[in-house]
Amino acid sequence: MGYLDTANQYIDGVLSGSILACKYVKQCYQRHRNDLEKSKDPNYLYQFDSVKAERVCQFLELLPHVKGKWAGKKFILEPWQAAYTMVLFGWVHRDTGFRRFRFAYIELPRKDGKSLWAAGVSLYFLLADGEVGAEVYIGSTNLQQSFEVFRPAKQMVEKFTALQRRFGIEVMTQSLIVPSTGSRMLPIISVGKEGSAPSLFVADEMHQWTSDELYDAQQTGMGSRQQPLALVITTAGDNIASPCKMMHDDVDKMLAGVFERDNLFGLIYGLDDDDDWTTEKAIYKANPNVGVSVDLDYLKSQQQIALQNSGKRNRILTRHFNVWCNASSSWMSLPKWSACGDAALIPDAFKDCVCWIGLDLAAKIDMAAAVKLFRKEIDGQAHYYIFPRFYLPSDRTNDPSCQHYQKWVHDGHLIATPGNVIDYATIQDDLKDDAKKYKVLELDFDEWGAEYLRQQFHAETKIATVQVPQAVKHLSDPAKEFEALVMSGRLHHDANPVMTWCVSNVVAKYDKHDNLVLDKDKPENKIDGVDATLNALARALAAPLKAKWFKPFQL
Repeated sequence: MGYLDTANQYIDGVLSGSILACKYVKQCYQRHRNDLEKSKDPNYLYQFDSVKAERVCQFLELLPHVKGKWAGKKFILEPWQAAYTMVLFGWVHRDTGFRRFRFAYIELPRKDGKSLWAAGVSLYFLLADGEVGAEVYIGSTNLQQSFEVFRPAKQMVEKFTALQRRFGIEVMTQSLIVPSTGSRMLPIISVGKEGSAPSLFVADEMHQWTSDELYDAQQTGMGSRQQPLALVITTAGDNIASPCKMMHDDVDKMLAGVFERDNLFGLIYGLDDDDDWTTEKAIYKANPNVGVSVDLDYLKSQQQIALQNSGKRNRILTRHFNVWCNASSSWMSLPKWSACGDAALIPDAFKDCVCWIGLDLAAKIDMAAAVKLFRKEIDGQAHYYIFPRFYLPSDRTNDPSCQHYQKWVHDGHLIATPGNVIDYATIQDDLKDDAKKYKVLELDFDEWGAEYLRQQFHAETKIATVQVPQAVKHLSDPAKEFEALVMSGRLHHDANPVMTWCVSNVVAKYDKHDNLVLDKDKPENKIDGVDATLNALARALAAPLKAKWFKPFQL
């Protein structure tokens, strides 16, 4: 079969369910099929040019493998690779013929062949894309990682001597140069000098990046090119506040139809939320190249290690099943937590319900959290609804290394107070507004830094303020109940991404007395939202379900 037939057969299998694939893969190819229908209208901006896409496939299959059991043999595209290569490079603007997709996000488990494919694509842009003075940059957090794509591209040229002679490629230690066209390819790890105009920028393993400064700089430089491409190839990571996870989330929303972005191509292989990762079926679903570039027995052995060693489980789930897991031994199931979220929830819907406010202030230069916790009886059981607010000094939110904070401020999920310390007056005003609007029973706080605010709040509202001891014996039961509420679907939240980040940062262990101890594994991984919630929940659990909202009670 030709590449188009191979691609269509694979896409048919995915959409019919005969080929195992997660929702993102299905959505990617359903989008493609929908666009093919739209393209029948001559007024639609884009059309599918299979000849242009097949040219890329043909070029890739001229290149040799450079390591392992396939070394020296021609690179043969697997059906799944032919499918996404055809879709990515086949869509063009109807009037100009230039490529439609200027951004591509491809997320795959480790060892599924993304680096080799990206190396081949990089050579295509350097040699065969028709771009005079092509500039191809391979970027990552360190030079060693950038070489993971550059090195196989260089080795392909060295092994394919006919290609090297045909284009007169000069092979350097850290660059490939084509003097006849003024084109070059090189690995980079910094923004670089002004004036670069990438025709292709490959962001390799972006899950490791703490800043997207390099990506933004390369993207900005593409303005003078007619059909450039910013290509992200990555595995899932362990930092859900990273620029990569934010891109992942944007692709998720785009594929789900939340918003349209015609110039973005997104493909993510992994598992769906309700999949059992312990099965062989999960291995095949997450790893499209199993049996080719990654061995089935090896993946089974990794699966067994994850089953037997909880300390290694998240790392294996991330690397080999493409599951975003934040902490090394994280406490909460993120899919279960996410299932409890509803962005449409608003606190005003609970004005008739009793409310506790949990407060965690910590240091004045760091994050603070205030969480309203409402309780509502449904079928004789208590359901809890939480609405967090987060505060951070603007000097911290404006730090270039804290881009996740900047996005949350922009989206209204994080409040930036002026200066380099938190303005407690802002928190005080917000708490007083809560006291006016809701049936607040208590303000529940820990002992760190809250005394003056507590006194002011009580003096002005006459609402009880209760210090919750931060000892394990006081917080273990609330922590266990918090988890149980999430697992049973009786805890509901407003899908605030800062709160989700806090939850994902929590690591858990049991002491010799079977107490559940919650902590964080890195100072930068904040858990303030969870701490504030536990302060409120500790008090709420001590109150009888039928308690009147205005009647104080004791631990």
